[in-house]
Amino acid sequence: MIARSGHQALAAAGVAPGEVVPMALFCALGHVLCSPDGRFHGLGDVALAREGRSRRVVMSAPVFEGVLQTVAASDLIALFPRDLAERRAQSSGITVYAPPVTIPPPLLCMIWRRKHSGDPAHIWLRGIVREILAPLGGAAGGPAPT
Repeated sequence: MIARSGHQALAAAGVAPGEVVPMALFCALGHVLCSPDGRFHGLGDVALAREGRSRRVVMSAPVFEGVLQTVAASDLIALFPRDLAERRAQSSGITVYAPPVTIPPPLLCMIWRRKHSGDPAHIWLRGIVREILAPLGGAAGGPAPT
């Protein structure tokens, strides 16, 4: 979870960087959601629903950079990929915290038509995508042609 460095509500609650944000505070604060299609519901909401809780999503942004910039310039918070948050924290004016629920990572996969399985350019492109996603973990697996 990310918040603007010096976020008053988190400081007032005594939550230090890296610590778990109390559930009640996490749910009460306004959230920004990364959603390419403009939805206001995501994996975090599914995890919270399992705990019988919900959050207040007040804005969605289509890309992570938009979420990052919004959080850095406001009192909104966001669930954000940990690796990316830690890399960008110092230069972006955000602080990284732990959310009060475990949020499973999204399933990332590639799908292509069987007729492209042997195409050299397509094989190259799939390899590049695997290489880019490898640092996120779990980006592997064999072909899944349609």
